[in-house]
Amino acid sequence: MNDSNRRLQAPRSGACSEATRALGSREPSEAERSWRRIPVELPPSGGTRAFELASRKLLLCNAAGTPYVIENICPHVLASLEGGAIDGTVLECPHHGGRIDLRDGRPVRLPIRRSVAAFAVRSSADGALEVAIESRPNGDVL
Repeated sequence: MNDSNRRLQAPRSGACSEATRALGSREPSEAERSWRRIPVELPPSGGTRAFELASRKLLLCNAAGTPYVIENICPHVLASLEGGAIDGTVLECPHHGGRIDLRDGRPVRLPIRRSVAAFAVRSSADGALEVAIESRPNGDVL
């Protein structure tokens, strides 16, 4: 894989994502991932930017130059996470201060108790960011 098409980051092993739960305990294979161009620019370092893709509300986060994409909903109050502060690889919910690890979507501070889906991100050959949206064997997006 050349540098212009390298994987920037992926959810850590053991990530508790919707797609992983749907596939059982295993991570999705490359064939089960559908890479889609992220339709918004990477926000400045420490920033977030909401977008929709494949009928999902997602959040692009810039953690010191590393892009992460998570589901854009706080599992505690069911509100957008956009505008939350990023400290290292942890996003603080702008509504109540709960925290989520951007690497795998797991909660790291109460009152958040459930994980959000986290998605792999890579840079395409032309430098655009892409996100992996898992799909079922029949091609439907999870």
